[in-house]
Amino acid sequence: MDLGGTKVMIGEVTVEGQVLAHKKYPSVVTSQKKALETIKEALVDYQKTVGFIGEIQGMGVALVGRVNYQTGIWIEIHPELSEEIDVVQELQKIVSVPCFLANDVYCASLAELEHGFGNLTKNFVYLNIGTGIAARMVIEGQIIAGNHYDAGEIGHMVVDINSQIPCICGRYGCSEVLASGLGMSNRIKQLALDYPTSIFHREYQGDERVATEEIFDAYDL
Repeated sequence: MDLGGTKVMIGEVTVEGQVLAHKKYPSVVTSQKKALETIKEALVDYQKTVGFIGEIQGMGVALVGRVNYQTGIWIEIHPELSEEIDVVQELQKIVSVPCFLANDVYCASLAELEHGFGNLTKNFVYLNIGTGIAARMVIEGQIIAGNHYDAGEIGHMVVDINSQIPCICGRYGCSEVLASGLGMSNRIKQLALDYPTSIFHREYQGDERVATEEIFDAYDL
């Protein structure tokens, strides 16, 4: 199971990494409690509508934010929304199998280590650019988690000291608010009316997003 900024993805995967089935659901990330309820509802629906093909041996859960993978505690979804929740205990009420919980980029790095680039080298950086920006470092086959389980959060590194764009971490000019999918969309919406010749020159409504594909296509024009 994977919780992202826009979707929940649930799938059944073999030990070898073959995806047997999957289904996508919209996510709610306005709070950890609401996000957890979304995950639980999606898991119940998945069992009813898709079902399990094989005999489930365990459940891996990838979450946004800080996660203590050793205890199964979801510490925070982002710095302004922190409420420790024992997600493992909650999900095992629905599916009674061993459950592993970790940050989504940690999980992606683990998958890459086991089934991807880790087969070529045990030292690499996994970079994830999506709704936000984050990374994890793998050194000698070990994923560096950090004392506070946030090692590799490069999205909250300031890349423009003169920027007036605030980040959820409290800083200004972080890479995430400028270069992530959501960050680029927000910047286009903020600046669109200042550039009459731009193909993005118009007023945008509420939570409307500018797709990353549109941004890259526009750059290539």
